[in-house]
Amino acid sequence: MTTHAEIISPTASDKVAQYHRDLEALHLSLSDADVSPDLSEEAVAGVVATESLWATIDRRFGLLSSAQAARAAGARGTKSTLATDRRRAGKLMGIRRNNALFFPGFQFSDGAVVPAAERVAMAARELRVPESDALAWFMLPTRQLDSDAAPVDALKDPDAVELAFRNHFGVQW
Repeated sequence: MTTHAEIISPTASDKVAQYHRDLEALHLSLSDADVSPDLSEEAVAGVVATESLWATIDRRFGLLSSAQAARAAGARGTKSTLATDRRRAGKLMGIRRNNALFFPGFQFSDGAVVPAAERVAMAARELRVPESDALAWFMLPTRQLDSDAAPVDALKDPDAVELAFRNHFGVQW
């Protein structure tokens, strides 16, 4: 597993250049498909940002298939539905991409589901937070954790991670 320190952070100009390449590729794809949607630049930027986030998670931790996630969670033999079963029970989160379900690898360690990830999954279900939003939250630095860490970098402290999640999504105005 790649650590946060091992990732080389792209410069702002690299990010802008990649954004423009992604935007151009999306427009080309849509024109090739003979589709002319009325998309604002903001909507396209949102799609690009979301796809960039999933790509970052994939590079850092992997996006595991259900069978791979079951093995990562400790399933032995033919119990390949373990990850899907845990997701249905609200104890694991996944994302849909290309009509398939994938589980971010940071939710697993040492043949088990990471307690912080399980607790956030249960809190997300309780608070009715979409899985994609909860998984994205793991990657964003928050002032609610020591040293403004991203929750994914604080998984060894499940109490702090769950509290930060609840403080972020559970506030009612």
